[in-house]
Amino acid sequence: RTEPPLTDIRDRLGADYLRVFDLDWHPEGVVGPGTSAYRAPPTTTSLKPKDWQGLQQLAALSHSALEAAGVAAFEGSNAWVVAGRRTASGKPLLAGDPHIAFSAPAVWYEAHLHAPGFELYGHFQALNPVALLGHNTQFGWSLTMFENDDMDLVAEKPNPVNANQVAIGGQWVDLQVRKEVIKVKDSADIVLNLRRSPHGPIITDAFKDNFGDTPIAMWWAFLETENPVLQAFYELNRADTRDKARAAVEKIHAPGLNVLWANTAGDIAWWAAAKLPIRPAGVNPTFILDGSAPESDKLGWYDFRFNPQEENPPRGYIVSANHQPKPRSGVPVPGYYCLSDRAERLDASLRESDAKWDTRAAQALQLNGGSGYGARVLADLMPLLKAVTTDAYDKAFLEPLVAWDGDYSRDSVAALLFTQLLYELAHAAMADELGEVQFKNLLRTF
Repeated sequence: RTEPPLTDIRDRLGADYLRVFDLDWHPEGVVGPGTSAYRAPPTTTSLKPKDWQGLQQLAALSHSALEAAGVAAFEGSNAWVVAGRRTASGKPLLAGDPHIAFSAPAVWYEAHLHAPGFELYGHFQALNPVALLGHNTQFGWSLTMFENDDMDLVAEKPNPVNANQVAIGGQWVDLQVRKEVIKVKDSADIVLNLRRSPHGPIITDAFKDNFGDTPIAMWWAFLETENPVLQAFYELNRADTRDKARAAVEKIHAPGLNVLWANTAGDIAWWAAAKLPIRPAGVNPTFILDGSAPESDKLGWYDFRFNPQEENPPRGYIVSANHQPKPRSGVPVPGYYCLSDRAERLDASLRESDAKWDTRAAQALQLNGGSGYGARVLADLMPLLKAVTTDAYDKAFLEPLVAWDGDYSRDSVAALLFTQLLYELAHAAMADELGEVQFKNLLRTF
């Protein structure tokens, strides 16, 4: 959903319009001080207006397809782990809060498994025979989404005299074609010719009647590696040492997951689990890539030791909240990261508290509905709003915002006003230039 609107903004409106989105890679991480940034040079694609119409439809379809399938949203998880020297029990304390939207049937179901030599209380998802998060009397783990960018959209250059060839490395390369037959009761068979370039399946063939001239391939790490994810969780269900847990997590290739782990021996750890591709220098996969150019190439995979991770850090705690992490290796990890405010709130609470943590304190932090986001945004907005608001009725709407502490409690009028205000500002600033369809696509991105 991200690449089409941002590429459209860059190509049609210009690179200056991208500054508002903070697309830079921050090698120092986003939790704590730091100002350095990685910036990839902007480029352009040769997409035509009809191509863009199809891409807008593709971005919208990616969202509606999930809704039609009843797939719950996976957004906004939190997890943290505290070392035993900072807890009331003297043992590590693990808190996990994987946010998945409500659905029926339920996303999670709980089970306590007990057999000779094995015991685990875990949370399972349908069709997965192993727990995705769980604990026993020796160890436990929880998850958040890594949000790393493991999917690229690649604009292929077709051969004008052979639609089943595309330009790669200065040569015309044949597309692979696979025929699929769908049997339909009381009707003729539906025959699909599925095409694939070396970059991945041609996803724009789904719109062959109304798409433009440029085929778009989808490169996805999930389809490009062996990805023994079920084996990974089978081993994680039994990982009673830090070495076993790390070895299990290394087998998770896609989608990317943060795994926070602790055991009664006193170890705490976090591993950002994903198979990270090596891209050519300067390539920014936030945008649609040119399939005929080296920018779309993958030069291999980084070894797992280069992934962001920590084991028993001196500060005595680890936080994960879908934010851009700081990789110890310095390897850039592009991604669709959430804003850092939740991570900063957790980090401040754990860093500044001298009290020994227990389950009651962890629960209170887990149920806290506030962050510094509202105050951060309103610090710049409120002086302007006060200056331009003269009507007494309108001024009344500013009063709740002046006193707001940033908490999204159920009855908060200020939270409602703030959220609507942000939407109105974004719409007024962007919809006239983007158009309503592309603006709605942008709203569905992080």
